[in-house]
Amino acid sequence: MRLLINGGLPHDSGKTMFGLTLISLLREVGINLFPMKPVAGHNGWYSYSTLTRSMELGVLVGNDALNYHESTGESIEEINPFAVLFFPVDPESIERNFPYYLSLMDRGYPVMIRITNEQKSTYLQTPSHLILSSMKDVLERLISRFDPAPVREQEAWRLIENSGEIVYNNVISVLNHHKDVIIESYNNASCPTYYPPEMDYVITIVPGRAYVFDGREYSKFLGLSSLPPWLIRSEEVFRFLKPQTYTLELATSRSSRLVDFLIKRETI
Repeated sequence: MRLLINGGLPHDSGKTMFGLTLISLLREVGINLFPMKPVAGHNGWYSYSTLTRSMELGVLVGNDALNYHESTGESIEEINPFAVLFFPVDPESIERNFPYYLSLMDRGYPVMIRITNEQKSTYLQTPSHLILSSMKDVLERLISRFDPAPVREQEAWRLIENSGEIVYNNVISVLNHHKDVIIESYNNASCPTYYPPEMDYVITIVPGRAYVFDGREYSKFLGLSSLPPWLIRSEEVFRFLKPQTYTLELATSRSSRLVDFLIKRETI
């Protein structure tokens, strides 16, 4: 079984909660989904405990990939080959220019990147002169732990913008080594990389509901655009394809009907 999950909202769609629940439920019937979050960004201000855990584990990791790792025990680097750490900007460092501040916060202010390729991780550090003074100590500890190479902000953004291409070989490697895989996109990107081959279903998540598309039909939809899949918003597919829909339970994102559907399709 090969599943791709994406979000119908730019933020807080509930993809990871749904993914973790699905992994747990399918494990009960002998289907062990390998989780992938190929591209992930997280903000250190909102997830300080994850930064502490990163230093303990010796690998830069965000909340979603860490949750998948703790649920399955699989390698963090294999789950998440491209990780970006963002820090908030201090408005005082830009003379309280709030339009500029909002644009920086909306886009994100990257301070460190991990790229894993063929089981080797490379760490990169971007200029961080605009960060909050309260964040400088933890950044220094991260730098000491991971010894990143300095890169210009322009180069960091070039890597981030091309992350979908960078991680494609990692995704193919996982698909070659695991029969059952669940790939989670980021934000409301249709797919975090070039569309992987032989995906069974694409599941778009919003709070309280899951929309299930046939994987081959979804591939055809993405093929209509000249844009890479990570630049196509997931909500655009609803104009062209009609999905099946399932309600999700509060707090757990569980759907017995959806699980039954997936199990039955797997046994056909």
